[in-house]
Parts: sequence; C-alpha cells; structure tokens
Amino acid sequence: MLGMSVKTLDKLIELGAAQPNVEPATKKDMTDLRDKLAKRIDQFKNR
Repeated sequence: MLGMSVKTLDKLIELGAAQPNVEPATKKDMTDLRDKLAKRIDQFKNR
C-alpha cells in the first residue's frame, strides 16, 4: 500500500512539474510529503 501511494505521489509531483510556470518540487518537499504520507498510513493501520 505504501509503495502504491509513493508511486502516486511521484506521478503527481511529475505532473505538477510539467505544468508551465511551476517550479519542480525540491528534494526537501518530496521528503516531507513522503514522511507525511508514511505517518498517515501508520495512523490508518493503527485504527
């Protein structure tokens, strides 16, 4: 489940960077998003 979510996140980041006048996400931004996603998945598992 986490792997699928990360792939989706990567695709969304890629699509966002392909839009005109949009700066690509920095490594820090991507790391923060992945950390938040992992935290949310852990919270979901612990229900």
